Amino acid sequence: MASGDGEGGGDLSEWMTNLPLAVRRKPITKIAIPGSHDSFAFSSSLSTSLPVSNDSSPSLRRAGSIPGVRRFIKRWAVTQNLSITEQLETGIRYLDLRISNPPQRDDPDSSFRCVHALYGAPLLEVIESVREFLEKHPKEVVFIDMNHLYGFDEDAAFMDMMQSIQCLLSASQFVPPPNDSISISEYTLEKLQDSGQNVILLAPYLSDSNPFTEILWSTRHIQSPWPDSDKIPYILQFLNRLSEEWRTQKNPNILLVYQGVANVKGRDIARHPFSSLESYVSRSMTTATCDWLTERSSEDGINIVIADFVSTQFCQLTTEINLKK
Repeated sequence: MASGDGEGGGDLSEWMTNLPLAVRRKPITKIAIPGSHDSFAFSSSLSTSLPVSNDSSPSLRRAGSIPGVRRFIKRWAVTQNLSITEQLETGIRYLDLRISNPPQRDDPDSSFRCVHALYGAPLLEVIESVREFLEKHPKEVVFIDMNHLYGFDEDAAFMDMMQSIQCLLSASQFVPPPNDSISISEYTLEKLQDSGQNVILLAPYLSDSNPFTEILWSTRHIQSPWPDSDKIPYILQFLNRLSEEWRTQKNPNILLVYQGVANVKGRDIARHPFSSLESYVSRSMTTATCDWLTERSSEDGINIVIADFVSTQFCQLTTEINLKK
């Protein structure tokens, strides 16, 4: 049996660079890519000194003022053991980010933060980690998916965030989004590597006017079906159905995320107050996802696969799908 804890495999810091040419000539929608769920939510990132974050319900935010509650929340909010840099070096190429524009009373010192029930690292720290990694490994391609935005009630905040990202990354690094003249199926790793483009930035547009059409991919370019369950057998069946549906599409024109992720309910947390997300279900879910990956091949329509508490083995099993007939 595969184990989510196992290390296995070799150096995956340049696995995209080292893929055979035949694989690098496939559309990126047909490349198996390991990703992490709530990528920034590792223990040293999530803060218990700041209030409960504004992605949470009003009742949880009020409860967060009670001594000890934020430490309790943190046990269920942590989803990764590796930092962003460690994840990238381990082989992760898809980063799943929830971004907050915190109210001034919550965090007067930072404009934008990653969030998962608690405030995490400033967004620009994450982007800086990506920039430094790509400086060392320029032919790797990183997907940055800012799929949940909180506190962005005005276009100005979104504009500020995007401009801050542009200040850290070179304009030539961004992969321009598909449009009427180029389909997503025309993007291959070979094409991106030859052009020096190595960042695919995704975020929901907040208005019809989008001044970032040259660099920003929208939610219509990606699907990420959510199993919304803590039952591992059900989630695996969900992934199997998704794979079967995807396999029938000979030329898929959208990125697809397979969520090997279990979602706990409030009642589960209440029944297991001294447990944590990792020990209650997520570690077992990632182990099951690793086992599921061993049975996949390049014919199974596997694209982006995400998990909690990712490991070298998870990345190895995902990337090896590209070499299996």
